[in-house]
Amino acid sequence: GGGHMVCACDGTLYAEALGVPLEQAHRYMADLRLVRDKLDLARTVSFVDLREIAESVARSRGMDFWALVDAGQAELEEALATDQIPHEALINLVAGMRWNVSSLTISEDPVEMWSLLAADPKLLVDDAGTGRNPAAQRIVEASLRYTSINLVLRHLDPLGFAFPDFMRFTMHAKAGQVAFPRLGSVFPWNGTAVLDSLDAGHHKARVEPLHGILAQDGKKKILIDKRWSPEALGVLLTKT
Repeated sequence: GGGHMVCACDGTLYAEALGVPLEQAHRYMADLRLVRDKLDLARTVSFVDLREIAESVARSRGMDFWALVDAGQAELEEALATDQIPHEALINLVAGMRWNVSSLTISEDPVEMWSLLAADPKLLVDDAGTGRNPAAQRIVEASLRYTSINLVLRHLDPLGFAFPDFMRFTMHAKAGQVAFPRLGSVFPWNGTAVLDSLDAGHHKARVEPLHGILAQDGKKKILIDKRWSPEALGVLLTKT
């Protein structure tokens, strides 16, 4: 008796679009399996790679998944250039996507990175649908890539094909979908290890989103991640 939970991991599917090395996404999924095994849940919980499933389903239908994504992205770019897609739709997409793109691919300068995250999204994209600077253009490209991947997924329905008899749940439920409760926030790509003081032991470290740390004006933080030293963050981070 009992059920079996299959978790479709989409990290590898979106990794390259969001500026995350594919190998890093694979390691993340491998670590999930290690945690599951330590909890002795291997007989009731499985993690599958949504990228592999999507590619396999496309091949079974005589198609190449990433060729479909490339074609879809080209069509989106053409539609934007010819005003077939409202400019406001791109602005809304960019506004959300900038929080999902790996922060270091937006900019290695924390001041510039934060200015892009905090700015009015209308200031990031010109009337032609192009980013106003290289960092903003990176977000625009990620937005179009992400959208094209989702459109191809909707067309192929790889999970419905691979698991036709399963009941489906999601953490991002829309109308008519069954939702799992969200137990806090997770930021696998933009998470930064922090301590509140040098006296705190390493076991007191926790993960916070980098943009959230920068927004906490006046609060002292010690960033364990060496890429983001207090000196590099300058006025955005109160020095301890």
